[in-house]
Amino acid sequence: SNRVLAEDKAAAYGERRDLIRSQVTATTEELEIQKGLAERGLARSERSLDLRLSADRYRADELEAVALEVAARQKVSDAEASKKLATAQRKGELAETLAANSAEIAELRTDMELAKRFVSIFGDPTASFTGVETQYHIRRRNGDEVIVIDASLDTLVLPGDMVEVMIDNPEL
Repeated sequence: SNRVLAEDKAAAYGERRDLIRSQVTATTEELEIQKGLAERGLARSERSLDLRLSADRYRADELEAVALEVAARQKVSDAEASKKLATAQRKGELAETLAANSAEIAELRTDMELAKRFVSIFGDPTASFTGVETQYHIRRRNGDEVIVIDASLDTLVLPGDMVEVMIDNPEL
């Protein structure tokens, strides 16, 4: 992934920086030796100048390696932040879906309780009403159409079904 690549780049730039730093240290030590020899008249000034130029180049390379390492580490940080943002957004979407589903379930439960109460009051086939005829119909979605099923008290009602109870009582 991009994060792993950025981590590898940052590590490589860190190793490069360390290598350059050791070159700067070695060049600086050699320059000190040359200064000591020059004070005694045993060294050439050209060698000291070459060492100073090398040390300056190494320092510039070290600064560049540090900048590149920082940029690579920033990419790692950006990738992690992007991943956290995506995770937070997905959690938010899931929470919204869960809330909507929970609300729908609560509404279905309420509808079922009302239907049960209605059936318990008006749907008792052993009621002592004379001349009362009760009919049950279930309206069920089947794709884009709604089908009507003749039902009895033991017909299975599925979520989303609408139960119709019709009472024919000439006395009412």
